Amino acid sequence: MTAATLEATGVAVEQGRPRWSVSSYRRHGELELHEYTTHRLDSAQGVREHYQLASERPWVSRIEITEFTTYVLRRPVTVAQLPGPGRLTASDGAPPQTAYGRRYFAVEPGPQELPTGDAVREYLAWLPCPQSVRLWECTTVLSSRPVGLDDLPHDT
Repeated sequence: MTAATLEATGVAVEQGRPRWSVSSYRRHGELELHEYTTHRLDSAQGVREHYQLASERPWVSRIEITEFTTYVLRRPVTVAQLPGPGRLTASDGAPPQTAYGRRYFAVEPGPQELPTGDAVREYLAWLPCPQSVRLWECTTVLSSRPVGLDDLPHDT
């Protein structure tokens, strides 16, 4: 993952490498039916090969490429900013074109995926010096968007 920091908000953003899927559709009378979708492909060349194979089938009426990218947003928080005792970790509205979103907490150094504020406080209670660690609120987002062959990188 590549990392960048949004200076104004103090949020660190880690962007994963994009992956793609190729879907093909066929006509059946007035209907257009989904024929298949590949698994997530790591290689742009693999996407081109699947696209070429689908385009050689005379019954295929449409081919779609979808790009998937994972982002992890990390924001420093204090113990006082954690959800209260017994409260679940809130999941804010996800950005447009989000296929998946998950919020959790990380302790540095320490566990990287604690699901609730209670879990963070429980971990900190075991530490001899809990003030020496850094707390992060993390949100993992999987976004997707339609792309064309021309949008694919040439080096993968």
